[in-house]
Amino acid sequence: MTFCESIFDQRYMLAIRQAHPHEAAVLTALAHTAKAHWGYSDAWITAWRESLTFTPAYITANPVFVACLEEAVVGVYALWEDDETVYLDHMWVDPAHLRQGIGKALMQHMVAYAVQSGIAAIEIWSDPHVEGFYRHMGAQRVGTIPASMDTAPDRVLPKLILTIDADSA
Repeated sequence: MTFCESIFDQRYMLAIRQAHPHEAAVLTALAHTAKAHWGYSDAWITAWRESLTFTPAYITANPVFVACLEEAVVGVYALWEDDETVYLDHMWVDPAHLRQGIGKALMQHMVAYAVQSGIAAIEIWSDPHVEGFYRHMGAQRVGTIPASMDTAPDRVLPKLILTIDADSA
């Protein structure tokens, strides 16, 4: 599968395509809704506002792909790269569509994109609620990242590495 193909399922057709800058508000709303699904307080969602926000400039500058059912955006992932590391910066699925294979399709698409782009590994700083999903998809836990909040000073995020294997794309 190449990174621009659609993913098909017997129940529906899920298309994965590159995001458009004009979709920034839709993707931001999706990120906020998906994060809130895990029971985080409004105060925490507000504190994370900047990190949950997509801008047209961000979408233009980074690999950002959306999963669509018909015309509706139901998922998104984005990669971000510094000098040495490629990070999974965003991975969100609309809570109304959880456990329908959308996250798996996004991960498969991401691996195919990584293979085509020559990316050897992707670092994931996972929300604790979805670490199991990433591990199920082949990521390995390599540590934790401090992520304290006012009401949770000992909070940490699992740090995972997804090694990209060209044979698995």
